[in-house]
Amino acid sequence: MAMSAENVAEIDHATATLVVGEKSKEDTLQAVVHVTLADTFKTYWFMPGDGGLPPYFSSPQGKTHIHLPAPKRIIDEYGNAVGYKEQVSIPLTVKLSDEQIHANRLNLNMTIGVCADICIPFIAELSADVPQSGTMMPRQKFKFDDAFRALPAPFSEAFQPHSIALKTNDGPTDLQLTFNVKMSDEMKSGSLSAFAAVRDDGNFFSHASTVKKTGDEVQVAIPVSSAMGVEHFSGKSLTLVLVSGDQAVEGVVQLP
Repeated sequence: MAMSAENVAEIDHATATLVVGEKSKEDTLQAVVHVTLADTFKTYWFMPGDGGLPPYFSSPQGKTHIHLPAPKRIIDEYGNAVGYKEQVSIPLTVKLSDEQIHANRLNLNMTIGVCADICIPFIAELSADVPQSGTMMPRQKFKFDDAFRALPAPFSEAFQPHSIALKTNDGPTDLQLTFNVKMSDEMKSGSLSAFAAVRDDGNFFSHASTVKKTGDEVQVAIPVSSAMGVEHFSGKSLTLVLVSGDQAVEGVVQLP
């Protein structure tokens, strides 16, 4: 268990700080956990890569939804990871239960992986007051709001996937996720990265994507390693992030 001073928790190589936003809806709280990592250490996206631990947050006060910024693929001597180095701000939305609508404090349970040459599960209980309207310091509010602004935008007409399929692969991995991407003409000149995760299903492990531009279409293939077959993932929700330059979009689609 991490050492914790209410809204701050520390372990070797990492610090986490919880900041709760001003309440804008009666039954909803927004919060941000700012994670700072020591040199060479990383933490993970929903699909962590070769190893590692996807982030987990929960609150006894209500249903907790995790938002993550667009990740990067990190390739080093320890393997192939998908996540973040140095620091990452993780926004959260907590839909409060009826009994907690008037809560003036948020309690949060956190588990994230912190890895370099060693891997440490960073497990902590965090707690922070809900600020009264207009009482957040301007610098703190800007950093809080910036964490939400930095999240990928929703799929749009100018940047979205279609024709999604998961099929048995004849190559070195068991499965292959394929889809086409609709992109505006100016975006097609840049590189495209794709990250895919079936959240809460550790059987889905997606590798680096390959991208091929054919006419007006951009075709993406992602090798997937799994002990499970296509039928295991049929109908499940797939979180998909597409990144081109400084543009990132995210959406949830159903696997066929």
